[in-house]
Amino acid sequence: MDISQTENQEEQERNFSEWFREHWYILYKYRQLDDHVLLIIQERRLYFSTPDQFNDPFDCDLEAFVRGSDDEMFQLFNECLEQMQTRRRFAPFDERAEMENLFSYGTLMCEDIMEDVSGCRLSCVPGTLTGYSRRSVTGEQYPALVPHEEGHVEGVVYRNVPDAAWERLDRFEGEMYAPQLVQIELKDGSTLQAATYVVQPEFLGHLDQSDWDFADFLRNGKASFQRHYKGYQSL
Repeated sequence: MDISQTENQEEQERNFSEWFREHWYILYKYRQLDDHVLLIIQERRLYFSTPDQFNDPFDCDLEAFVRGSDDEMFQLFNECLEQMQTRRRFAPFDERAEMENLFSYGTLMCEDIMEDVSGCRLSCVPGTLTGYSRRSVTGEQYPALVPHEEGHVEGVVYRNVPDAAWERLDRFEGEMYAPQLVQIELKDGSTLQAATYVVQPEFLGHLDQSDWDFADFLRNGKASFQRHYKGYQSL
């Protein structure tokens, strides 16, 4: 390619960039219709892959320039890592302050398990969440919550959950779940806002089509869950 061709291509690229900035209104990305896309539409949230799931070797080819000794850098790295492990994933900052109540739909409906996990004893009341369904996780005793327009899930609401308990709950639930604010209907017909842990899109393939049954968990799964669930090791 000669110099004139190169200059002509660069000019075309500049013209297109200028036109795009002046005229674009909506940017479309075409995807197949699957559970990931339904979550984007129903929950109005975008999914971003974690670095270990990127498929482009240059996605995380970043350089950082810092000043300090090796010990200072090691301490800074550990502090950043601890913050990443304890943060509430996908919860906007303005919503975190509203997370006072927890809607539990699975193993944490058992008050003894909730006390072990949260580190405190909390009162609870029955509640119903609509617009979701509770699915079994393949090979596990615990369930996952997924959006479902005609679904409803019976559970319990723990009130006034302290900050220290939220940090323990985040670690216990692990990377498969993210907290989300939902509207819960109580037995008297009133409603309240609560946080609940919803399965993240990249783990939808781990779910069965069958509904999870709390009574069956109490009979056949609770003891095994308390002995083997790896989330206890993070507390």
